[in-house]
Amino acid sequence: MLRSPLLETATSTNTFTGNVQPAYKLDGMKIMVEFPAPKDPEAAAAVPELERKQELSARAALRILDGISDEDCRALGFNPAFTRPNWLMISVLPVPPPPVRPSVMMDSSARCESEWGQSVVYQTVGERCLRGRDGTGETGRRRGA
Repeated sequence: MLRSPLLETATSTNTFTGNVQPAYKLDGMKIMVEFPAPKDPEAAAAVPELERKQELSARAALRILDGISDEDCRALGFNPAFTRPNWLMISVLPVPPPPVRPSVMMDSSARCESEWGQSVVYQTVGERCLRGRDGTGETGRRRGA
């Protein structure tokens, strides 16, 4: 992996604001954030190692992207009237109801659906059976048992 001098300066401090910038590392499916150790020995002793290394959760990343101002959006190349950086993260995943999900014909009469779709169908059928028994007083036990 090539190292750039710009990358080295970007992980220590920001030249415009002077704020400390973390280094981001991909660890499997997690993004780890590591802040550099303070140069002052007293401050370095005050900040434990665990606080310097943290996992960046999806919620924290969305909060960071939500905090980007319209002016900064324009500087990044986004038009805030039409798109923003926080819109690039999926925060709501729509799931279509069972009647509109596609089912695939396997053979001449066999239908194939997803396991999740089948479990919803079984749950719905079970609920209908239980509702039907409510008025009849049946307990669900076999007679003579």
